[in-house]
Amino acid sequence: MFSIPLQKSLIEDTIYLLRKIHMGKKLRIDEIARTELERKILHISLSLLLILPYFWTELNAPIYFAIIALLANYFNALLLKKPLLPQEIKRNFTNMRRNIILAFIQRAPQPLAKNLETIDLLFEKIEKGIEEEISKIERNYEKIGGYIGITHGVLGVLVSEVLFSKYTFYGILALMIVDPASSVISVFTKFKHRLPRSWSTLEGSIAAFLAFFLVLYTLGVPASQAILISLIGVITEAYAIEDNLLIPVIVSFSAYILLLPTS
Repeated sequence: MFSIPLQKSLIEDTIYLLRKIHMGKKLRIDEIARTELERKILHISLSLLLILPYFWTELNAPIYFAIIALLANYFNALLLKKPLLPQEIKRNFTNMRRNIILAFIQRAPQPLAKNLETIDLLFEKIEKGIEEEISKIERNYEKIGGYIGITHGVLGVLVSEVLFSKYTFYGILALMIVDPASSVISVFTKFKHRLPRSWSTLEGSIAAFLAFFLVLYTLGVPASQAILISLIGVITEAYAIEDNLLIPVIVSFSAYILLLPTS
């Protein structure tokens, strides 16, 4: 997400996978959709982490967001400066696990030793499966430039909290709902109707608008304001260079201007 917009990268990844289908590879469109769905489940999970201070009031929101922003930036910088660090950590962990199990096998009776060998193979399969899943949901630019989207999202929330205080709640909601809804529906509809000068689709934007509107209306936001905020969120998602950074800021600012309820 550093110099490549989120939606553009999603399209490029999808086109690449679709080309593999036409080249005879046994990869179905539902696998692409599943990968995007997994990616957005992670996105929503991280957004839930950001919205925590608005439900756990003992947390100081600015300090909480500042700490998360610091950790996200540090982690991303670490990956950029030491790109092989995750592989090194995994290798050390695997070696440590194998040495521990080997030590037990050498001392254990024969039947138990066989069970320990089976457990070691099971751990190896689990590690390989996790590694494959992570590789699937990583975008190409994330493998090169780190997880900059997470950093941008946290930064956008932190800026929103400093400028607009409790109205940041709406910005985080938009980040949690609008982007995932738009991306997932766009993939499932195979990007049939793209918006002008955007990588978003009409179907995805409509789904994102309806989802965000329903959540806002359920939370007690008047229908007219919910429509306007939802429209602003969808437009930002479709046309922002970096939606993770700008969605929280623009939606929070809009909520502040419209004086949406904050309690």
